[in-house]
Amino acid sequence: MTEPLQRTMAPLRAVQAFEAIMRLGTVTRAAQELGVSAGALSQQIKVLERFLGVQLLERSGRGVVPTFWGQKYLPGVAEGFDALRRAQRLVQQQKQDTQIRISAPASISTRWLASQLFEWSNRHPKSIFQLRASDAEPDLQSGEADLRVTYGDHVLVHAHYAKLFVDAVTPVLSPRLAARTITEPAALLDYPLIGVDWGPEIDAPPPGWHDWLAHNGVAAAPSRAALTFSLSSTAVDAAVSGNGIALAQLSMVGEDLAAGRLIAPFPDRTLPMPKPYYLAWGASALTKAGCKEMQRWLMRKGRAD
Repeated sequence: MTEPLQRTMAPLRAVQAFEAIMRLGTVTRAAQELGVSAGALSQQIKVLERFLGVQLLERSGRGVVPTFWGQKYLPGVAEGFDALRRAQRLVQQQKQDTQIRISAPASISTRWLASQLFEWSNRHPKSIFQLRASDAEPDLQSGEADLRVTYGDHVLVHAHYAKLFVDAVTPVLSPRLAARTITEPAALLDYPLIGVDWGPEIDAPPPGWHDWLAHNGVAAAPSRAALTFSLSSTAVDAAVSGNGIALAQLSMVGEDLAAGRLIAPFPDRTLPMPKPYYLAWGASALTKAGCKEMQRWLMRKGRAD
């Protein structure tokens, strides 16, 4: 009759003793690494052999070698302890890593987040951070990024997040483009209109020209803009260059409006974005030096803006 397999694990100290002896070649070296006597280590091997019911080691000259059963047992044990050491190194490396990694879609990175981070850097000159522009959501739990600014339902792939702000759109143009002051929304139709198309993968894109013009009483609104870009920041750049009027997100044009590179003919006529921007973070990220402070600061800046 076959004996039932044991479901309990062998004593970890005994397994560690066996792994150390096999890796270092002698009982003496293994005992020195583990900080115990050679006799204590030999006792641990006996405990393990009694548990498994087989002999694992035998003497050969002045040292020990694995028996048939020791050779069978060693690969799995060695692999397990290698995995434990890798996990320990990973934790230690991440704990020592002081660089804060922030991820965000390209447009919000260049047109809102970068300016916030420059202000943070001026206030915290010893802070080290990296901004990665990407539309793909990083795996925050595995440490691909510490913080992530994202839009709409994309945030649902993350475990920890909070609403950052709800953006809105309004027409903006270079002061060089308009020969006269634009006083009525219908007058915008006399200029090239710059649009933004985020693509079909975004379920809640920003309002378009048809939406804004219809909301402001312009019945003969065009179905599409004369120029269309996939990046909101590129559309804003085109407006700054005087190539047309962009229906821009307020978060992306604050500095250009303040500097006079753009004007907003109808600053009080805005349409809100369908969904908010969010700030997400990894569970362990906030233990990194300065990361929790940056997270709270970005939340305050987003809600203030």
